Amino acid sequence: MSTIIKGYPSGFDSAFNPTYFYYDSTNKGEQGFKYVIDVLEDGTSNLISRLKYFPAPSTGYAVANLQQILATQVGYYFNPNLNGFAATPQNYFPYKLEVGEEYIAYWNYNNNYSVSGGTRTGFSASTATTHNFNVNDRLYFIPTTNSTYSGLYTVTNVPNNHTLEINKFYSSAGNDSGKVTTGAKTFFSGLSSASNFVVFNGVIDHQQLANFDGYNTYNINTGSTKKLLTNLPDEFPIKLDNKCYVNFFTNQNYNISGLYIKTDTGGEYKINNISTSSVMLTIGVAPSNITASTYSTISGATSAFTDNVSSYQVYLVDSSNNRISEIKSFVIDDNCSRYTNYELLFMDRKGAFSPFNFDLQSTRTINVERSQYQSTLGYLSGFKWSFDSSSVGNQVLNTSASEELELQTNWLTETQSFYFKELISSPVVFIKENGKYWPVIIKTNSLQVLTKNNKKNIQYKIIVQYGNNNSIQHF
Repeated sequence: MSTIIKGYPSGFDSAFNPTYFYYDSTNKGEQGFKYVIDVLEDGTSNLISRLKYFPAPSTGYAVANLQQILATQVGYYFNPNLNGFAATPQNYFPYKLEVGEEYIAYWNYNNNYSVSGGTRTGFSASTATTHNFNVNDRLYFIPTTNSTYSGLYTVTNVPNNHTLEINKFYSSAGNDSGKVTTGAKTFFSGLSSASNFVVFNGVIDHQQLANFDGYNTYNINTGSTKKLLTNLPDEFPIKLDNKCYVNFFTNQNYNISGLYIKTDTGGEYKINNISTSSVMLTIGVAPSNITASTYSTISGATSAFTDNVSSYQVYLVDSSNNRISEIKSFVIDDNCSRYTNYELLFMDRKGAFSPFNFDLQSTRTINVERSQYQSTLGYLSGFKWSFDSSSVGNQVLNTSASEELELQTNWLTETQSFYFKELISSPVVFIKENGKYWPVIIKTNSLQVLTKNNKKNIQYKIIVQYGNNNSIQHF
């Protein structure tokens, strides 16, 4: 028997997009045939799921989309206090497949013989044609010519693994051949395996999916300039107190030496990578992430972000400081506003956390929900019913108070406008208040994506709701 892999993903793929494997088997025509695919955590024996597939009508292949299984195995890493590199085991899941098959298997015999003076019948095959039957098994016999043995019988003796005997009088019709089965499916394991596959916590837009090659696009190694795991546009505006993180896929590549920073004033700095053993890493790339305690100065001022720095670039380097990733560029946003700036730090569709600033007028709204019940009003006093002015009939059972903010951006470029739609649809968003990041939910469900062609000055308003409601007393 043979089970062959016919198609598979790139090796580094989104956990939230279709992830197809195709298998073929020489036994796909067997009765009751199914492919059996075990999904395991790579490098371990941890079984995640066992899946069974009928052969596809047109090809007979197993067509296995593992998206729903793999999506449950990834989460996200978030540490707003991170300065430097960090491993992100939550962001990815390494997996492998073990493939078997099941079907109604038959044992083929080529001879029958008399046992105990003909009171029982024995059946045998060549020593290479073995079976796994035991005494008291109930077997279906399908003889080639001698219909005397057709039917269901009990095994009375098993002399060896290529012979068995049943409770049936021997027929004088002579030798016969045929096949035998229990009628139950037999599972054949370990026929094929595939390993070294990884999914990450991003998602690929449908228009880009057909030509997506995650392994060759994102697997950072020496001598190449692979992409970082972020959709952050170039020349992205960032304030000095913002946080921003980019992820990258290393496949445990030990040649990633660090993050290189170049400012427009000629300064060059490097943050050394101290976490090279992980499949995926993250690195803070905002000015507030790049602190003096994390980097070494290659050239220029000791402080990376002096007052005259207006832009900078970051990229990954090897031990010789050769660039091995794409460049991400930032523009320092030093605009002042009379309004409070609210920074939203959100997970983009590649799984990285990026900021958007809302430094124009904002509005705070409190929404209150109450549940009530009717209590008995008054009391017995002097053989009659009475009540006082503080008696309450309608009681408040529970009160929940949620807060929302309507926020407004400053002017955006067209590329920032397209990136803004990822904030609107992001499942993980934090707002910075009082020096800390708090979870919020985007309540804006519809957004017209603006371009310079339909609006010269691009701004957006959105509504966010705090992820935790305030507790209210109840009595």
